[in-house]
Amino acid sequence: MKKFISIILFFIPFLQLYSQVPFLQNPDWISTDVSSVSTGGAFADINMDGWLDFVVANGNDISRQKVVVYYNNGDGTFPTSPNWQSADIDYHGHLDVGDVNEDGEGYFDGNRDWAFNWQPPYVQTGAGNYPFEGSGTRAIAEWMLARPNIIMVFAFHNSGGLYLRGPSFKAAGEMLQGDISVYNYLGENIEKIVPGYEYLISWKDLYSTYGDFTDFTTNLIGSYSFVGELYQSEMETFDGTFKMNEEDRSKPDGLSKRDRQRLQFNDRVTQGELFKDWKPYKHPLYGDIEIGGWVKVSSRLPHPFMLPDLVHRNASAVIFAAQNTPKVTMDVFETKRIKDNLWSVRVRLVNRGVMPTVTYQTMRNRLYPPDVLTVSGESARVVSGGKLTDTWFGTVDYKEYKPEVQLCQVPGFGKIEYQFLVVGRGNVDIKFESRKAGTVSESIQLK
Repeated sequence: MKKFISIILFFIPFLQLYSQVPFLQNPDWISTDVSSVSTGGAFADINMDGWLDFVVANGNDISRQKVVVYYNNGDGTFPTSPNWQSADIDYHGHLDVGDVNEDGEGYFDGNRDWAFNWQPPYVQTGAGNYPFEGSGTRAIAEWMLARPNIIMVFAFHNSGGLYLRGPSFKAAGEMLQGDISVYNYLGENIEKIVPGYEYLISWKDLYSTYGDFTDFTTNLIGSYSFVGELYQSEMETFDGTFKMNEEDRSKPDGLSKRDRQRLQFNDRVTQGELFKDWKPYKHPLYGDIEIGGWVKVSSRLPHPFMLPDLVHRNASAVIFAAQNTPKVTMDVFETKRIKDNLWSVRVRLVNRGVMPTVTYQTMRNRLYPPDVLTVSGESARVVSGGKLTDTWFGTVDYKEYKPEVQLCQVPGFGKIEYQFLVVGRGNVDIKFESRKAGTVSESIQLK
């Protein structure tokens, strides 16, 4: 049985590698230009709209023809006639597309293109020419703005083993203490869920950034936001521990203890897949050189055998945050007749999550209206109402106008209480509505 299982495991990847892929016998797309002799083609985002365009070189050793470009329609399809063609003709052979003058045109950082404290490229590399120049970042922003209930955001990068909160630049100033308490609770628990990762402040403990994603979500979506920097090369140990300590690299032979451990990790744990021995190579321009060393995926990505643990622990960090989004319940804990048809109604809103129903920064900046608590009835009306500040002494901070509508925020792991004086009888509806925490309601009978 053991041999049979080993053979099956060995041949599964073999069969996948050499299995045939069926192709359609008829083409999905045909250009209207049937007279050209096309000798080369390549895909590149020529007009920088986020979609790959089709560049075709026409002409061979008999006929001189033009280079043409078919711009992507924005849905993965192409027009049948070219959108651009070269002014000259020539004997073209094959085709390659690249940045010929090396001016860096088109370099774009998807985490520097967001419409909050955006700065031009001479301040922030990769920012693009204006906020949301990238169609991908613009699409994500539109998607989020269409879903106002979002209150927790994670942006995962590699690498470093960090969970970063804002602000991303010093001039923004520190966050309000209420929001810091939320971040501290989440960050300190995430450090326990993902051992070795550190909970830090972006600008203070790493570096300043401008126009980044989490500043946008914090300030314009009204959410709590973390940047998770996944993977740590320090986890590649060969000394019986799970993480190496930082050590001085200035050794006589150029190798620190950490460097030596990574080489041993490569030899004994990943079976030589991360580091390749140096070998002589004849370069067409530089002549005799050597090729080898750490492979390109070795510095910022974990070996595949380490991925399940990385994914599971970081997914658990996200789940932990989701479990601590605001969860509000309503309790009408007192209904008392004062005199005739005058009633005192007391309502308690309890939040079992660490996050408040509205972030403190949102409340300060008035990004959107706060939560609303309303009391209404067909045969009853609110004559007075306000926040109950002391239950035992009956102290109420009454609202002067429209007392049937109370603007509020339910704190994390906390509660708020309100008292309403209602005149009338019959059914009374009490409703709490929150952009981030949803809606809860109760109905009572005054009789």
